[in-house]
Amino acid sequence: MKRGVLAPNKFGAVCFLLCLFALGTSAQTTTTAADPATGAPAGTPATNQGPFSLTAQAMALPGGGETVAASDVGATYAITNTISLRSDNILTPSNGVQMYTGGVQWFPNISSFLSKTKLNAKQFQFYLTGSAGIDRVVPASGPSQQHIALLAGGGINYSPSSNGVFSVNLAEVRYAHVPGFANSTAIVSSGVSLTF
Repeated sequence: MKRGVLAPNKFGAVCFLLCLFALGTSAQTTTTAADPATGAPAGTPATNQGPFSLTAQAMALPGGGETVAASDVGATYAITNTISLRSDNILTPSNGVQMYTGGVQWFPNISSFLSKTKLNAKQFQFYLTGSAGIDRVVPASGPSQQHIALLAGGGINYSPSSNGVFSVNLAEVRYAHVPGFANSTAIVSSGVSLTF
């Protein structure tokens, strides 16, 4: 194993601990005084996402000495104001890589920070995410291979109308562990989201 690269079991443990931390911080009690920047109760994030969102992203997936175009179609379901369950279905038709993961997405409350900038806290939403699942490599000839896949990273959403019904995922950067294709790589993506 190369130095500086987390083994899959250590990476999974780190993701699990980050998820526990996120759940713990979201369960803290908050005051009910209004935040002057957003009009929301203090401690409540300026969430521009509804309870259920469908997402579609285009991404660059590097690995095996090449970078291939991939698509990610997924969904999120909000279980609290700061935590959502997330599903990702990543497909790269050009080389037969398929990845199906499930995980969490955490929206930290940074509205007080955004109020000090020119960014509107009702339009911008930052998040951290971690997922685990399977990847399948289906070659043109020969048997397919299946492995455990891990994703972790963060991104920023922008809602032009401030209501979150339609959002643009400006950028998302994630670490990816995709055995059979790339054991350790970074995924950069951008896309759109529709919220119900």
